[in-house]
Amino acid sequence: MARGRSALLTMLMIGMLGVATVPPAGAAFPTTYYVDNGDPTCDDGTTNSFAIPYCTIQAAVDDASDDDIIDIAAGTYTGTHPSQVVWLNGKSLTLQGAGQGVTIIDGETSRIGIRIDLASANLSDLTVAQGHSSGSGGGIYALNTAGGEMETVTVTDVTVADSVGAYSGGAMLAYGAVTLTMLRVTLDGGIGEIGGGGGLVAHEGAIVTIDD
Repeated sequence: MARGRSALLTMLMIGMLGVATVPPAGAAFPTTYYVDNGDPTCDDGTTNSFAIPYCTIQAAVDDASDDDIIDIAAGTYTGTHPSQVVWLNGKSLTLQGAGQGVTIIDGETSRIGIRIDLASANLSDLTVAQGHSSGSGGGIYALNTAGGEMETVTVTDVTVADSVGAYSGGAMLAYGAVTLTMLRVTLDGGIGEIGGGGGLVAHEGAIVTIDD
């Protein structure tokens, strides 16, 4: 139902704006990929995620391209990869949930919640819980060691809870050429086992801005 309302609102806005919504030559509107593991018809092989949503966030990310949107319905989302639940794998994407404590990415104390490498990202309206990293950043891990242009990671209305970094930064890591902006972010119950820093750790030139 929420997906339907969002799509209808988007269609109405496009209709009202008319030609103003036409992208520049060579550009395209971002595609929205819908994820809802509570929908009994969900299918990670879907070719129309509005009608039949993905079951897992990673499947939607794998099909997405730079600047696309992953819309995640209420539910708890886990993964089977040994290292992370969600890996953006170099793609610059928006991940938007249905609300903190409503959309939950659960690392099950065995993997990172969201891993961002060499990419920009917008994360909003979700909770990352029980993440675990063998290094730092058990909940959200943002790394750019390529240098050059800074990658921008914006985290808005997100809770990172009960996550562990085996070294430091239990909740979050920003490392290298990363500009991290945190808006109304709650870090709760994080543990840095060896180096301390259960909340956030920033290394090697990362820039962090925190705004309540």
